[in-house]
Amino acid sequence: MPKRTVGRTWRRIRGLYFPPWVPVMFIIVVVFGILGLLFFARGATGAPRVNDHWHTTYQVFICGQRQPNFPEWSAGVHTHADGVIHMHPFLPSEEGAGARLVKWFEYGGGKLTQTEMRMPGNRTEYKNGDTCSDGSEAFLKVIVNGQELESWNRYIPDDGDRVRIEFGTGGETEAVEEDRTVIAEAEATRTVELEITDVGGDESTTAFEPATIELRRGETVKLVVTNRGEISHSVRVAGPDGVYDTSDDYVAVPAPERDIIRPGEEGSVVVRFDEEGEFEFKDPSVIPDATGTFVVAGELEEAPGAGTPEAGTSEAVDVTLDVEVGDNFFQPAELEVEAGQKFRIKLTNNGEFVHNLRIDGLDGAFETADDLTSTPARPKAGEDGELVGQIDKPGVYSFRDDFHPTEAVGTITVK
Repeated sequence: MPKRTVGRTWRRIRGLYFPPWVPVMFIIVVVFGILGLLFFARGATGAPRVNDHWHTTYQVFICGQRQPNFPEWSAGVHTHADGVIHMHPFLPSEEGAGARLVKWFEYGGGKLTQTEMRMPGNRTEYKNGDTCSDGSEAFLKVIVNGQELESWNRYIPDDGDRVRIEFGTGGETEAVEEDRTVIAEAEATRTVELEITDVGGDESTTAFEPATIELRRGETVKLVVTNRGEISHSVRVAGPDGVYDTSDDYVAVPAPERDIIRPGEEGSVVVRFDEEGEFEFKDPSVIPDATGTFVVAGELEEAPGAGTPEAGTSEAVDVTLDVEVGDNFFQPAELEVEAGQKFRIKLTNNGEFVHNLRIDGLDGAFETADDLTSTPARPKAGEDGELVGQIDKPGVYSFRDDFHPTEAVGTITVK
């Protein structure tokens, strides 16, 4: 009975008639089902995707020391040894989670986990609990746009993020060498506009308009940069030393903690050159570099009544201290005054660049309301400045040169 029943059922199926369009519709349904699954899977992958072109700046510090940029490697998520993470995936596997920070390390032959790091191009491994040269325990940190991440295994750098990776002592984010000079916008006397363009998102077509900007020697100018292209860009100005990634650079920023200017965004930076000559600026996020030039010539005319105060008009003080500042030091670097004593620090700039002197004040922090700062704000080479102040609370206070904040430092002891 079972065999006869199966046989009859099979004969009935073979005897059925299906119109010609039925198998065609069946194939169409299967094909569109497969495409739908692929589309859903790709949508779940997330950005960046193939044809996206994102840029993220990064820095790495080991026990407080800035490390060289990673060497160049080829992948959809890569770098050109330029301090920038380039994300324009070539393959679906490099999209979304394939563009995570930890994957970027892997593409370059390195390793990054929650507890250890091996930098691309380097065989040394740094593990939580290892010690720095001073014997203190060191730990990994990843700071994105000024915020420390608790976990970075799933972190995908966004277009414009600024990433800092530290292997050092615990506690607050360590003080690190700055790679730029920041001048307050209030000091600018005029504004200059600059546009960045590209053709169809092709980074090799990146160009500046205008490519040459003329300034007066000693003039403080706000540069407003607009990204008219289809991909993100950045602007870095080589300072007086003509070398990029040093403390006298100027960097255009669209927002705090971000260096990359996205399409349609504006960024700004205040610049000043105290010597005549030509100073290059570039977009370091593209290959090859797009460059432009500041041409600095002629002396900035002083406003009527400006100049050196006449003799006898100086503010009366209890004690005067003479301090020399070079390009990376103060001499002397240790000062003493009595509590409640009004003091004058006469600052002589014997370096080749702009320098100043800033005392951190009672709160022990720089760039706050109780700081004491020398005038003028930016004494040029060979110029004198002064700081007149009074500190009533005994203690040891730090001072620094804002333009070389990790090198030119000292203390003033209030007794």
